[in-house]
Amino acid sequence: MNYSNSVETILKKLPELESAIDPDVRDLPEVALGDFAIYLRKQIGKSDKESFVGKSIEILNEMAESQDLQIVGLLSTGIVEVLLDDREKIEYIKKHARSELLKVIERVHEFWTKPR
Repeated sequence: MNYSNSVETILKKLPELESAIDPDVRDLPEVALGDFAIYLRKQIGKSDKESFVGKSIEILNEMAESQDLQIVGLLSTGIVEVLLDDREKIEYIKKHARSELLKVIERVHEFWTKPR
């Protein structure tokens, strides 16, 4: 996965997202992956969506472990910022996150909560 094919790559792994990501923003990864994050947030806790949620968290882990800093940045700004809006959902994700994803979540959380 790289920045320019990130949306396409995720859609191939998660075809359920086809209806959740507006076709008009698929060439804008931050916006499209924000749609992914909103959809994921809504699916966490639904018993019939456990497979989707598991696959989604695996994608987040892979993005966090990427050597491509654009992918890690996309994860931070396009997805994690949106997920942090719901403490219960982010806690669920943290329980299934590997170390690199946990680091990204903590960095983004610290950025938004530190005094300015």
